[in-house]
Amino acid sequence: MAEAGTGPWAEDQADSYVKSANIVVAERKRFLRIMLDIFGYRFANREGLGLLDLGCGDGSISKLIADRYSNNDFLLVDGSEAMLQRARRNFSGPRVSYRRQTFEEYINSPAQDQAYNFIYSGIAIHHLDFIGKLQLYAKVFRELKFGGLFLNFDMVLPPSEDSERWEFRMWSDWMKEELARGTEIDMGSFLRLQNAAKVEDIPGNAKLKSENKPSGLFDQLQLLTRIGFRDVDCFYKFGVFTLFGGTK
Repeated sequence: MAEAGTGPWAEDQADSYVKSANIVVAERKRFLRIMLDIFGYRFANREGLGLLDLGCGDGSISKLIADRYSNNDFLLVDGSEAMLQRARRNFSGPRVSYRRQTFEEYINSPAQDQAYNFIYSGIAIHHLDFIGKLQLYAKVFRELKFGGLFLNFDMVLPPSEDSERWEFRMWSDWMKEELARGTEIDMGSFLRLQNAAKVEDIPGNAKLKSENKPSGLFDQLQLLTRIGFRDVDCFYKFGVFTLFGGTK
């Protein structure tokens, strides 16, 4: 499960994910609205800021921000050329730039100290193991300006087997309710993409995929605090999906 992969997506995989994200990622629209609200709360002057979208996918998060706060500079980064092509079609302009770069390449590239006011990511960082997350968050901290904001909307690891059972049920119930509302989706192609026979299989299959390496929410909040972030908090959580971050 990925909003934006750390590596290449096949063309049909990228297309299936983009078309189904609002169903398969529980409460996605609410998470993105809260992310946008927090950005607005944090910055009194919402113009002339530098924004970095890590694992940008089809660029929908950056476009959402720009639709309300357009006079800012955006750099969208993703490891998948298929996703970047969609992002370019979805969101472009004189103050928008793109870079093809995996998380690992980003971590190992020279840091641009205090280059950005806002760094954010959507359903992507869970592809890194815990050490990789530590390295990524430390790099993000270096690249944020003082007073800058980091937000991560992502999947997290349930703290126990019981929690996993409940949260996976919440996830599958969410998808079934959305389908019952008549949300249009090529669910057949997405189920095939997930190697799933039915909606109930999707959470378990996501757990089995080797590229998914979610870490616990509490562990990541502690990690951000140790790195030096302030105001560290979880701003919203629905089952395995959560929005958390902090300021520099």
